[in-house]
Amino acid sequence: MYVNRNNKKCFLKNIEELNEKTIYKIDVQKTSNLLHELFRARDKNSLSKLKFLDMLRYATSRKPIEDIFFDKNREKLLPFDKIKNIPPYSQKTFKAIYKQLKELPNLFVEKNSKKVLNEKIFNDFVETLYKSKQKNPLVRKRGKKRHKYSLPITGSPKFRVKRGDIWQVYGNKDIASKNYIIDGEIKPISYFSKNVVPLKVADLIDCLLVDKNTPTVYDVEINISEVNKYLNALKYIVTEKARCMVIASFKKRAFEIDFDKLEVFDGKKDNEFKKFIKLYIDNKELLLSDYIGAIRDGLNGKAAVLYLGKEEIVLEYKAAINKAKKVNFKKFKMKHLIVSNYGLFLGLKSARVVIKKDGQTLKEVALNRVKSIHILSNGILLSSDLINACGVRGIKIFFNTFNSFVALHTLYEHKSVAIR
Repeated sequence: MYVNRNNKKCFLKNIEELNEKTIYKIDVQKTSNLLHELFRARDKNSLSKLKFLDMLRYATSRKPIEDIFFDKNREKLLPFDKIKNIPPYSQKTFKAIYKQLKELPNLFVEKNSKKVLNEKIFNDFVETLYKSKQKNPLVRKRGKKRHKYSLPITGSPKFRVKRGDIWQVYGNKDIASKNYIIDGEIKPISYFSKNVVPLKVADLIDCLLVDKNTPTVYDVEINISEVNKYLNALKYIVTEKARCMVIASFKKRAFEIDFDKLEVFDGKKDNEFKKFIKLYIDNKELLLSDYIGAIRDGLNGKAAVLYLGKEEIVLEYKAAINKAKKVNFKKFKMKHLIVSNYGLFLGLKSARVVIKKDGQTLKEVALNRVKSIHILSNGILLSSDLINACGVRGIKIFFNTFNSFVALHTLYEHKSVAIR
């Protein structure tokens, strides 16, 4: 933390120097370097102590003055209370500029029976405004000429990006979170790489749940007992934060659709497929829609045909992960139990795997739903009863860390016997 004195940063040397009446600033570059060092060291405890920074941070970007104070068509000055994203420290500056613009004569001129912004008056105003604030108006940093007169506005960036020795914030909405299975649950994790990390400390901590062995694509088989009248099988392939690929095996006789008439599986080009989407896939009155609905582009959605037989048709299409699908995820038949947190204990209770930490039960999973158990961290304890129960049922246990890979399983499952 520091204060500005005579245009210089004066950093606090110890906690005793803190003054309750002084407003301090946090050095963004030093803080970003510290967070990155802790992240690379996988120091979750230290990062947890810094989560309060998420409440203090805010970021700004620059926006041209005309885009801030005027409407889209440049026909009027916006009311001051309609101007959005003014930084706390810039309130006085914005109010002063707004007052000058409001009092500026001939700011608008008649053009094609409309009042529009007088570009010459406005440009003269901003040029004079910025020259008055500049110590040497003929010289700018880096020798560049000003091409836009702008002011800072608050933004909502998502990432820190390291470029050379400098950290910058980045707000690209196109960077999607990836989905991982963490302790048997599907969890979205923000994108991260060597020089790009999430801006929030909380998201940074979540990233530590992932290692190089954690898979990012999920082939999730859904329990279809409630809708087996319509379906033979249903799968979600989850690769994005809010969407998944649906692979559905439909029983043709269950639908009032002539599948033989379908020429192309595109709701925009084929009325029969559009009818199928409307009556079944996206019909919210049917329970079936909770399983297969929210197809991308709605009635204009597209699907790929994976198999077409006399009694069955298998389609693949993109769909949103809505609340109903999140419920379905919890119903899916688990194949692999993945455990990656230090300090967990796996034991046996009746015919269930019990996962505990510090004596508290976190999760219980029926053994008949488990195909394999993957241990991805040191410091995870397993009971001998669980190991024996897995051996009897042919459930393989894998110990997979950065340095080693060990598999524990029964050699001949059909000859396993109980030993006294």
